[in-house]
Amino acid sequence: MLGWTKITGVYKAQGDEQIITIGNFNDNLTSDIVFIQKKTPTFYQAGYYIDDVSVTRINSWIIKDSIICKGDNVMLGEPNNTSGLLYNWQPSFNLSNSSSAHPTATPLAITTYGVTVSTLAGCSKQDSVTITVTDCEVAEIPNIFTPNNDGKNDELIIENLMNGSVVSIYNRWGKEVFYSNNTSRLCLAW
Repeated sequence: MLGWTKITGVYKAQGDEQIITIGNFNDNLTSDIVFIQKKTPTFYQAGYYIDDVSVTRINSWIIKDSIICKGDNVMLGEPNNTSGLLYNWQPSFNLSNSSSAHPTATPLAITTYGVTVSTLAGCSKQDSVTITVTDCEVAEIPNIFTPNNDGKNDELIIENLMNGSVVSIYNRWGKEVFYSNNTSRLCLAW
């Protein structure tokens, strides 16, 4: 095909677009015109052959900043369909795989992990997450609580809960009877 010129490009969306439309939507006076002369009269013409168009959504999902106990791990990202995307997590130490969509992190101290997610066409997005590591004491949680004033198991006391802990208590039939969030110490008595 004589006279064909390959034109490629990447359009990086702002994030609120709903559709993509490809073409020239200008009138003839404001369009770039290619002059072509054939055996017959001179005329202006352009032909476009669209060969490959792809739209790839790059989510910003990693995870919320988290607090974990020393020695624990946390999965970054989420294991959704991630085909066609390339991942580069930094720093790469204490990660199961720095090019995975959802590596497991086992930091020894507070660490901010950054990720660059790229498409094969070269579009990219960056995000980061901070994992705070604390020394956690083990909370001793009783497995029974019978607040019937018989002097046995009438109080429920849970010490050493990590700040931000959520406590839910269910009765033997599975109905939630108590809920508290952001708890560091719990003391219940009836």
